Amino acid sequence: MGLPFDGHVLRYRLRQVDRNGAEEYSPVVQVIAGVPSGNALHYTYPNPARAGLIVRVSFTLLQETASRLTLHDALGREIRTLADETISSGSHAQLIETRGLPSGVYLIQLRADSFSAVRMMQVW
Repeated sequence: MGLPFDGHVLRYRLRQVDRNGAEEYSPVVQVIAGVPSGNALHYTYPNPARAGLIVRVSFTLLQETASRLTLHDALGREIRTLADETISSGSHAQLIETRGLPSGVYLIQLRADSFSAVRMMQVW
């Protein structure tokens, strides 16, 4: 289902060097990189996509949960189940094969507990 998310603690400080060669350092600052603020269904890439290409859709879950990722036609009819399983917390990516899909607009839906999101994908 993709690689799980892993946040990292980064510490840094700035060094200022004046024209006369004098140096001064800023205080150390700590940030946590890559920590999601909530569940999210990100946009697909590439979009629009030519038929026959593989499209990547990425999403982030804050906690392990039973999740369902589905592909729907423009009328909202489910045409494919991309994932229907318990998915670990973190960032994930799912590949979508567009071979056999007629040109048009498709909807990708992610459901995880009370979270639900939809993104559009266009195939030409």
